[in-house]
Amino acid sequence: MPHKDPAKNKAYRSTPEYREHELEKATRKKHPSKKYKLEGHMTFQGLRIAVENKKGSTRSGHDKDGKPWHTLMKAAYGYIVGSKGADDEGVDCYVGPNEQATHAYVVHQKKKEDGNYDEDKVMLGCSSLKEARELYLIHYNTSKFLGPIKEVPMERLKALLSEKKTLTKISSVMYAGFVDELTAIWSSPCE
Repeated sequence: MPHKDPAKNKAYRSTPEYREHELEKATRKKHPSKKYKLEGHMTFQGLRIAVENKKGSTRSGHDKDGKPWHTLMKAAYGYIVGSKGADDEGVDCYVGPNEQATHAYVVHQKKKEDGNYDEDKVMLGCSSLKEARELYLIHYNTSKFLGPIKEVPMERLKALLSEKKTLTKISSVMYAGFVDELTAIWSSPCE
């Protein structure tokens, strides 16, 4: 006979509903400052994504001057669960259509006011840098936020995220790590 408490019922714990419920609880615990209700979760090549806006939904808010804005989402938008970006929240991402993409494209987003670095937006599921740039820009009414875009192999992005460190300018970290790896290889004794 199943246990009366669904959380203790083994059969219930193996259902997608239970996993979704537990992921939602973990997300709220890690990101209590997020004041909106998530529209769900998804997985992209093993990365868990907390979805703030589903493709086809409308994202809206107010800018720093109080002016309202809204945009129709052409891709799912959210953040990578368990990651931490420059804003001390999960690393934001858009999820495009190519589930087999070998690279992510990291936009080093700029602040509109002064053009300085703001945070990274990771473009997943894009087949090229051009496609990632277009997907990013279609969600904004100005290109002032668009900073440099760097291509990062998916496996390297996953490795960086698994380190559970705050990621700022992800591609800079990636290339610095690559140089460290090369230095270690070059400095190891030959056999």
